[in-house]
Amino acid sequence: RGLEGARGRSIYQSYNCGLNDCFAAVIEAAEEAGYNVFSKDLSQGIVVLMGIPHYVDTTEVGVFSTPIAGSKGVKVEIASLSSPAKRSVAQVVFVKLGKNFERVK
Repeated sequence: RGLEGARGRSIYQSYNCGLNDCFAAVIEAAEEAGYNVFSKDLSQGIVVLMGIPHYVDTTEVGVFSTPIAGSKGVKVEIASLSSPAKRSVAQVVFVKLGKNFERVK
């Protein structure tokens, strides 16, 4: 899929949280922002968002959550074929995660 290919150009941050809590916070942030949670799969750690304001309704933004080996942290990557939509979603998601969890440098 296009989102998997776009991961090489993702925006990412890491947080001190468990996968379940991080995944739930991503979905909560998206819903609070009025995004359409098009699909979500905790086993794969991916949430696909659409309906990003000011962008074409079918623009997909993927949020990939991956546990960091050897720690209790999670790496959160935001990827899209649309760089502006990716940045817009990243701002919303990272603000929410930063309020809920300590950022891992």
